[in-house]
Amino acid sequence: MTEKVKLFRNLLIQPKNLVLIFFVTAVIVIASVLIELNQSKEEMLGLMEKQGHTLLETLLSSSSNALLSYEKIEDELSQRLLSNAAMIRMMYEKGLITNSLLEDITKHNQIYRINIFDKNGFKRFASHKEIHSNIPEKENPKKYIEPILKGEADTLIIGIKPARYQEGQRFAVAISTKDGGAIVVNVDAAELLNFRTQVGFGVLLKKVTENSQIIYAVLQDEVGIIAGSGNIQDLEDIDSSEVLKKTLDENSFKWRIAQIGPLEVFEVVHPFVHYNETIGIFRLGISLEPLNTINERLTRRIIFLGIVLFVFGFVTITLVFLRQNFDLLSKRFTAIESYS
Repeated sequence: MTEKVKLFRNLLIQPKNLVLIFFVTAVIVIASVLIELNQSKEEMLGLMEKQGHTLLETLLSSSSNALLSYEKIEDELSQRLLSNAAMIRMMYEKGLITNSLLEDITKHNQIYRINIFDKNGFKRFASHKEIHSNIPEKENPKKYIEPILKGEADTLIIGIKPARYQEGQRFAVAISTKDGGAIVVNVDAAELLNFRTQVGFGVLLKKVTENSQIIYAVLQDEVGIIAGSGNIQDLEDIDSSEVLKKTLDENSFKWRIAQIGPLEVFEVVHPFVHYNETIGIFRLGISLEPLNTINERLTRRIIFLGIVLFVFGFVTITLVFLRQNFDLLSKRFTAIESYS
């Protein structure tokens, strides 16, 4: 009788076994929740990486097109001025040039100034009379045409330069004459500069940061920020970041979670190459707020689901074991009763 009772007790599930089952179930549920949360975060970061890369590629393409447009207009303007300068040189070599003729040419060809210098850099002819004799000059035109005066160049695209006396900018070209002098033709660069501000990096980056989820957009080289918009006060130099240096050295796309001042942002970076020359790197800072909000919701849902599964699983297991013990007790009681 005693041996049967001992056997009967051994067949029952003891409380310590239930505690062990509880612990194992808890570990499985917690591990599942943590794995799911980590997987969800990685998937969200992967999605942000793809979206950031796509946005950055669009920005790179738009920037390249903006540069090409500006260079195209500048090239066409240069060719127009050079054509006028060549025509003026032909008339100059035939001895037909006068100041009044140069003035007429400027009026009919939308040219701001035409000046002809001798080989010593002194002005021989001009489309406009000198009216700034008592005003100190800001720029000496001789330094721009010096390569021609020295015989080192035949044609110069001087480009945008400050006005000699007045406020403003001029776009100028110069060609040589047979006697070693130079013909300089320029136009007011206000419209050209206005076009550059309309299609340049600054305006493009400003439009990008009008989206509330874009913290900053920056074109940066090793010297500093070339153009930027948004929260750019706390951005580090390229030399201060291994990721940025690696991006520039490897000419590849990178992303990271960066701490910019008090903000944590998702940053994507990519070098900007134009005509096989690396101008700098584009850095795009994207807000992590939507990602954090989604992660918080997922965390709450997964934790709630984990608790429900844990409670349901534990209660189910407990009921199964209790039912099993009850059936076992009933059978043993019947056996003992029959024996008695």
